Amino acid sequence: MKYKVFSIEDANALVPTLKPLLIELAEKKSTMSKMHDALLTMELLDENNNNFETESGQEYLRRASSLENLIVSFETDLKQIAEYGCVLRDIEKGVVDFYHVYGKELVFLNWMNTDEDIQFWYELDSHYRNRLPLTDLKKRT
Repeated sequence: MKYKVFSIEDANALVPTLKPLLIELAEKKSTMSKMHDALLTMELLDENNNNFETESGQEYLRRASSLENLIVSFETDLKQIAEYGCVLRDIEKGVVDFYHVYGKELVFLNWMNTDEDIQFWYELDSHYRNRLPLTDLKKRT
């Protein structure tokens, strides 16, 4: 995985591409969790699901195959985000960081799926919960 250093403009240009992708990733993650739980329940309650000749065994195989396909799709989406060069921090909240150089300092530009565009930053040794407005970054010298 190769990260990229972004200008504010370049990072903002990527936001319209990332927004639907992050919504889809969050939905896929939720669906995968539910599918996994359903398979586990089948395993615990049905002694015949290991016998793939039975109807319940066939249903188990169908569900497991669907989950596997969804996992592959999920991983493909994650790889796509990584190829953009940004850092996915939180799928559910839709948090993405972009490396950015301000003066001689490397910082993170931070975007959440609820933000219209990139309006926040934070230092590399901090956490996105401590993000600050971009106006504060511009005041630093």
